[in-house]
Amino acid sequence: LLYPSIKKGKYHFDLRKANLFQLKELGLRQEKIFNI
Repeated sequence: LLYPSIKKGKYHFDLRKANLFQLKELGLRQEKIFNI
């Protein structure tokens, strides 16, 4: 999943930030899954 800003190509360096956010979201989702 890519953010609109990244798709537009205006913020290439935000890919790292996006990856961090994605990792955090995946981590939270994994925690929710494991809690279930």
